[in-house]
Amino acid sequence: RFNPPDVPTDKDTYYGKVWPYGPAAFPDFFKNETVLWWQGQVKNLHDTLPFDSLWFDMNEPSNFEALCPKNKLDYPPIRSSVIFSNNQLSARTLCMVTEQGEKGEYRHYDVHSMYGLTGLIATRKALDATIGKRGFVVT
Repeated sequence: RFNPPDVPTDKDTYYGKVWPYGPAAFPDFFKNETVLWWQGQVKNLHDTLPFDSLWFDMNEPSNFEALCPKNKLDYPPIRSSVIFSNNQLSARTLCMVTEQGEKGEYRHYDVHSMYGLTGLIATRKALDATIGKRGFVVT
C-alpha cells in the first residue's frame, strides 16, 4: 500500500488526500467483503435517517497527494501532455500498482475506469436490500 504517512492503513482500504485536506478512504469494491460492508454502512445510515434514494458523489478515486513508488505503470516511459506532475500517470488518483480484487488479481492500472462503476453497483445493491424495493441512485 502507498498510503500517506499520517493515516491508518489496513489490507482492505486505500487512502489518499482530497478536500477538505485530510485522509480519504477508497474501498475496494472488487471484493465481496467490501460490498457486504458497504451494505451495512448504507443500512446504518438508513436506520438513522430513512431515505429511498442516494447521491453517489465523488465516485472516482481522486487523490491530491499520490505517493507512488517509481515503476513503469505510475511513471510510464512515454511523455504526454495529459500526464501531470513529473510524468506520473497516477497523478491525482490511486497508484497504478495498487492491488485490487479478492486475491489482488487486478492492478489499479487495469481497472481505474471501473472504480466508479463497481462502487455504484455496490451502492445500488445496498440501497435495494436496505429499503426492500428498487431505489434510485444518482451519480
